[in-house]
Amino acid sequence: MRSLLPSEISRNMLRPNPYNLNQMSHDSTMLMIRKLLDAGLKVKKAYIDTVGNPYTYRRKLEGQFPGIEFVVESKADAKYASCSAASVGTFDMNDYELRE
Repeated sequence: MRSLLPSEISRNMLRPNPYNLNQMSHDSTMLMIRKLLDAGLKVKKAYIDTVGNPYTYRRKLEGQFPGIEFVVESKADAKYASCSAASVGTFDMNDYELRE
């Protein structure tokens, strides 16, 4: 997983050419998918909880990863078990990092 620290988010959003939170989230998702593929995992379908416009985000993902079917929806974590599990894992990771 990739954590976006508050200081990193602020620094990116305040730079002269802002790098917004949606783009940071998209890039982090694509980095995670790339790492899975580079590790040899065969990904056929991915469920993504959208940040921003779901159609635009899905097209971006399809352009980067042809051959993977993407389901990009708002509230996907409430609709699909794999997204729910990822959300729980993310919250647990955030809690752990805050305690450290």
